[in-house]
This record gives sequence, structure tokens and C-alpha cells, in this order.
Amino acid sequence: MLCEKKTIMRKGMLIFLILLLSVMISGCHKEDSAPEKGDFSYDLPEGFTISDVTEKDCAIVSSDGVTVGGMILTDLKGKDLTGTDRVAMSQYLENIAEGSEYFSWTGGDDAHPIWYLTQSFTDPDSQEKREYYRVFFVKDSGVYDMWFDMERIDEDTISEFLPIAESTVDSSTSSDPTTPSDSLAQRLQFSVVEAEKPGHYTMFSKEEFGGNTNADILYSGLTEVNIIWNGEKLPLASAIRDGQLTVPEIFALARIDAGNGFCQETYDSEHGLTHFVYTYPECELHMAYDVYETPNGKQTLIEEIHIYDITDDYRSIGPYYYVDEESEWGYFLDREDWGLTFAVSNVSPTQITVNYTQQQAQEVGELIAEKYMLCRRTSGSESDVIAVSWQKGTEELSVPIQSDGSGQITIDWFDLVGALEPGEYYLRFTVFDRYDESELHPLIVKYHDGQGYCIPFSIE
Repeated sequence: MLCEKKTIMRKGMLIFLILLLSVMISGCHKEDSAPEKGDFSYDLPEGFTISDVTEKDCAIVSSDGVTVGGMILTDLKGKDLTGTDRVAMSQYLENIAEGSEYFSWTGGDDAHPIWYLTQSFTDPDSQEKREYYRVFFVKDSGVYDMWFDMERIDEDTISEFLPIAESTVDSSTSSDPTTPSDSLAQRLQFSVVEAEKPGHYTMFSKEEFGGNTNADILYSGLTEVNIIWNGEKLPLASAIRDGQLTVPEIFALARIDAGNGFCQETYDSEHGLTHFVYTYPECELHMAYDVYETPNGKQTLIEEIHIYDITDDYRSIGPYYYVDEESEWGYFLDREDWGLTFAVSNVSPTQITVNYTQQQAQEVGELIAEKYMLCRRTSGSESDVIAVSWQKGTEELSVPIQSDGSGQITIDWFDLVGALEPGEYYLRFTVFDRYDESELHPLIVKYHDGQGYCIPFSIE
């Protein structure tokens, strides 16, 4: 099984991925300069031969005469692949990634300094998608780029070529006694402590990690999660906080473990954002490291890691909600544009009248304001909920929004909470898009059927 992660890429993300590659791979090789002539004398899988050999490259040809791939002796040195200075490697990758729609990678560690890359292009004339798999490895101080055209050779057959790269690894370069030179060694080893009470969870916000991750990390059903790393048993959160381990690295190593049979990988994709689940004997990792394209066309890198007790009944896949950090009101990142605007027309301590306008946008059916929440601002972004429209014995709100028009909504909360004291408040409407499934065109992607709208106001 080939280890890969496909990520929809903009060209601007390329440098970011290259930096991640730098984190993933370390080690050293002794060399003064790259060889001037390539050594292509490899034992190939049965049915394949080397052809069109030059000093710098060769072709890999199948028994029926089809060129399925090749090898290139790059101008890179071994230290460019495994050292800390990545300038030369970054330039090489940027050149080969030019025009890529997808650019994916997994990396090894100091005992396995090999990079695996996948990239794809769409032919502008034929609109056919072409996908390539590449393996970078060091041999005799030179860095080789072994590539395959995946339209002409399948993944299982490509796997038969991987020992060519793996056989070049010098196990003496390993400085990590917990990472054997065996390429099939388990990368992630966990030690966990189960919570005594069901439903227990611990949340670490990304602010606690000092900029080392953009992910909030959740433990569910577990009081401790430790990892064996560089010969030590470390609390996972501390290892991430101290920069010894990153969320992208955990994701890449889990994928390698899944490919080698140490854990089970399952996944679920929602609106193009893929969530992976890695089931280890000790715990279950729910992870996302992907680009999410939202209805407004914005692309956001989602980093997420939730770790569950393997017997935790609370663990589940989806639905997923992400808050737009730029939103004052905590709106969803994938909020749909329903063409709605609200403005306060009149307010008193007992009621409020709100004007709205609506212009047809991404809604499908009829918009109806069906619920509201009344909140008082306390300090900063903090607030207290004073009343909700769905309290027992309260008549539910249900106000149709006039399509491509304007109107008013009046809310009287006196029977719920009496007259409000002077202060800062806001009303949060929940508006629903009510439609029949037959109205939903097959090409329409529906993110939400209900969304909140906040209207701030003051009581003098």
C-alpha cells in the first residue's frame, strides 16, 4: 500500500508543505559532493527493465515496451534531503510542483530518510488528469528521484519498486534507539490512562501550545495520553507544546502505521474535507489535516486531533463544525450566504423591533426565523444567556422571511424575563432554510439548513 495524503493545493501553500517536510525528516550522511554519473544498476521487479540510460537518468519500461516511469540523478546532495538546510530541496520541489493541482507527501525519520510524493495535473487541452508517484532517496551521496506514471502502472506494482529506495538506507545513521532500521517498524506507540467516569474529556486549546499547532487537542475518556518518542515516555500534549512533535507529523506517521498494519485507517469526507480515524490497540485517533473550501470560496487549513478511549461510547464520526475565528459572533466557518441583513428599528426594556432585508443568494427554499436567544454582554466577548424562545410554556417564534424583500420582526420578552436593566445585549435569531429535497439540484452542495444571526443592542 502506498502511503500518501492528497491535499487540494494552491501554489501559495507549496512553501508551507516543504517546511513540513523539513520537520518530518532528519538524519545525516557523510558526503562531499553529489556523484556526476548515476548508478541505475538495480534489480527491478520481474517484467521491467532499465532503458534509455544516460549519465543523469533512465527510463523504466514494462515487458510490452511501455515507459511506466524512470529515475533521475538530481543535482542535490544527500544533506539536502536529510540535513537542516532545505533551500536546494525546496527549490527542486517548487520546480516539479509547478502547475500541480494536488501535491501530497509522507516522509520517513532519521532511520528511514526517504520522501514519498504524489502530484497530479489536468491537461488543459484534453482535461484528462495525470497522476505521478515519486520517491526520493539517497545512494552514494546522490539524491535520486524515482517517478511513476500512475496511468500506466498500478499502486501494487509500484510497491514492488520501493525496496530499491529502502535498501539504500544505512541503519547506522539512526540516533533514535526506539526507531529500528526496519522500514516496517511502528512509528507511533501510545500509553494511555482511562478515565474512571464515562464522558470525561480534557481539551487543550491551541493557545496553550505557543504557536506549535493550530489545532485544539481533545482527549475523550482518557486522563492521560503519552507517547514513546526518542526513547522517552512523554505526555503527548507536552511533546507538541515543546516542539518535539507536530500534528502533521502525527498524521503522517499514523498513515505509515496504517499502511504497515499497526493500526486500522478509516475515513469520512464531508464537502471535500476528509477526516481520518486511526484505531490503535490503546486508543483511537480522529484527525484532520486538509484544506476546507467554504461557500464563500475561502480555503482554510483544518488541523484537528481528538484521541478517544478505544471503548468510549461517546466517540463518533461527524458531524463537524468549525468556527470562523475572525467572526465576532462565533459564526461557522462554512456559513452560507442567504442574503440577509438585520438592523434594530426600535428597542425598549421589554421588546425589540428588527428590520430585515433579503436578497436571493445561496438559500434553496423559504427562510423562516424560528428561534431566538436573548443574551447580555458581560466583559469582552463573554455573555450570559438570559432567555430562549423555546422555554417551556412559551409560544415558539415562527416568522417567514420575505424573499427578495424586506420586513420586520418584533420580539417581546417581558413574559420571559420582565424588563431588562440598562446594559449591552444581543439577540441571536436562528433562521432555517425550509425546502423539499426535490428542490435541491444535484450540483448544489448544502452545508447548513439553519444558521444564527446576531443583532446587538443597548438598553439605556
